[in-house]
Amino acid sequence: MQQMKTRYPFELAPFYGLMFAYQAVYMANINNYLLSGGLQAHTVARVASILPIVGAGGLFIFGRLGDRVRSKNILLIALIILSAAMVLLLGRGSAVMGAGGDIAPLVVFITIVLCAHAFVYMPTDPLLSTITLEALDRTKSSFGPIRAVGTVSFALTAAVIGFLIDDQWGRIIWMSAAALILCAASGLLLPKVAGHAREKKERIPLTVLLKNKSLMVMICLSFFLMLSASLFFSVFSMHLASGAIVGGALVGSRLVNIASTVGAVAEVPFLIYADRIYKRIGVGAILLIAALAISVRMTLIYFISNPYQILATQILHGWGFIAIAFAMAKYINLVVPPQLKSAGQMLNAIIAVTCSRAIGSFTASYITEYMGMRENFLAGAAVAFISFIVFGIIIWKNPEMRTAGRE
Repeated sequence: MQQMKTRYPFELAPFYGLMFAYQAVYMANINNYLLSGGLQAHTVARVASILPIVGAGGLFIFGRLGDRVRSKNILLIALIILSAAMVLLLGRGSAVMGAGGDIAPLVVFITIVLCAHAFVYMPTDPLLSTITLEALDRTKSSFGPIRAVGTVSFALTAAVIGFLIDDQWGRIIWMSAAALILCAASGLLLPKVAGHAREKKERIPLTVLLKNKSLMVMICLSFFLMLSASLFFSVFSMHLASGAIVGGALVGSRLVNIASTVGAVAEVPFLIYADRIYKRIGVGAILLIAALAISVRMTLIYFISNPYQILATQILHGWGFIAIAFAMAKYINLVVPPQLKSAGQMLNAIIAVTCSRAIGSFTASYITEYMGMRENFLAGAAVAFISFIVFGIIIWKNPEMRTAGRE
């Protein structure tokens, strides 16, 4: 019998570092890039509401494909390269069409390109989680440290990117594309992981996942928490750059990216102890604590107009959305059969991330247009707090759910 490797798979680190550097540049600044091109805030939110619907198609197709391909690594690299191409196309096309002065064709073009980007990029996160967790299982290693590499990269990138952009939002295009191209190259270093459905003759239907009561309850709770997250992220960067936050030199792209840095740094303590926390309290407790943290954070932001107080609320980011993503990735890898690991991660991504993002972004567009951007924070806080109460009762009454994920 071959002796199990014991070394930590550090070859994952470059990919995580570059992937999260891309997110620090693109994800945190794309809405303001679109605003700088002439789009209105509610239009940006409505375009954003379409993307998860298209992304759901990519998640389903590539989720099933990921369990069947000879190499999940090659599939991941191909999706990253296509994502880079869409980013470059967005920048080039926006510059050409925006020069015409007619906003309607520009909106159509941006929507099409962003939809194509969502279709190929959204599946990369659950696919990467599958590759990572399977590689870590081989060496009995913890997920927290490698995820912390991404967080540190995000924090360092966000710390400087606001000064490099300097409110010239078009600069995010080439920066984002460069990060993705380097990320694809680093994918060659990833541990090789094959699709298990190809290796095993036994076929397990997807309905096995739907019949797992504890799994579906956790996914449903994640859905409502990510719905709250969508209301938040649909407007947060635009809110910081809109002039509603008054703070001298700490405004615009600098405030947006410093806030991202503080939020990312706040994730590090959780990630250092994440595996121990998960083993001690399980997935349900982590999600419920995250619900409280999200509710408190969004309530505070609703009432705050000082940039330094805004930055202070970012500390709660350390036990919010990162906790949800970490706990669900670990739980799915633990309870889902090997043949359906990619499909399980994709199912969570479709329901908890994609559907919630579509509904949240669409709702945020109307709240922004008819009530104002700030009211999205109050709505998100309410969704998170109600979820805490309702699902807290459900989990507490079910012993299996109370102990789900504990080791």
